[in-house]
Amino acid sequence: MLAKELGISYVSMREAMQLLKKSGDVIQLENGRLIPAGDTTPCRLHVLYVHWAQTLRSNCWLNWIREACLHYSCELREVLYLNTNDPAIYTACDENFDLMFLDLDPPYLLLQKLKRHKEKVVTMFHNHTRLGFRYLNGIEESAIEKLIRYASRRGCRTIDYLCCPNPTSQEKSFREIVWEKSLRKLKLRGKSLKRIYQENEVPHIAAYQFLRDVLERDPVLPDAYFCNTVDEARGALRVLADRGIQVPDEVSILAFGQPEQACYNTPRITGIRRPDMTPVFHELFEHYLGIAPSPDRMVYNIEAAHLSEDELIFAGETCRKGKKHD
Repeated sequence: MLAKELGISYVSMREAMQLLKKSGDVIQLENGRLIPAGDTTPCRLHVLYVHWAQTLRSNCWLNWIREACLHYSCELREVLYLNTNDPAIYTACDENFDLMFLDLDPPYLLLQKLKRHKEKVVTMFHNHTRLGFRYLNGIEESAIEKLIRYASRRGCRTIDYLCCPNPTSQEKSFREIVWEKSLRKLKLRGKSLKRIYQENEVPHIAAYQFLRDVLERDPVLPDAYFCNTVDEARGALRVLADRGIQVPDEVSILAFGQPEQACYNTPRITGIRRPDMTPVFHELFEHYLGIAPSPDRMVYNIEAAHLSEDELIFAGETCRKGKKHD
């Protein structure tokens, strides 16, 4: 209706665009997109980021990828999946991207498909370097030992591991392995509390339901729960609050990852403080752009050994501050 009132038709709009292209005021890119001349730098890399549909828009990893794309004039496309066999993942991986970030543990068939593009693939949080994929992680899992030591010095002698949902693989995760080794090294005790992964579950709700059931069967508390993620720590805190259990006076809560959520939780969750990953992303993008190629580098992360305890531990409000043990 508005077009009729203004005397505009599809034909006249198309003719106007042709005149703009002919005059050089508008440029058409290879993908057909029209942009104002001189308004933006041509795309240097076509970047794909595949992540779970429930990823928050404020997620730090998403923001680091966005910022790197803006900094280096790259084009970003996101593909959201509901489960790791979602056809959207397979369709996207067939397209012509220069760099692909995959925030998932690829199932066997997807791994076979990705091998054809392995030089372009970066797997996040799941190490498949043996297959030729680059691996992006935050802080090394070895940081868990410093977190367990921190809790031990504050009187935690029994520290249970809470992981819910658990990866589909029945093998122990690297976080659980480091937790076990840390307990042995520091002469501590603890139980592994896990359940089978359901991809459609919301992690903090699943953790709430799981720990609630565990405490119904066995109400004896450890000195602390080391939670696989901050989401699971949030679920645990709700269970403990419902049962009238005081944190951290009666039990401490520790978590790995997601410090940007841990510090805004109430109470603030004690865990690992991840440094800014911007320099790591710049190194990765500069490899693919040919600015500073590092063909032999397969792992992009931050080594915990290079950081002090104060730099590494986010001392929230969920770990006791009582009697210290040497």
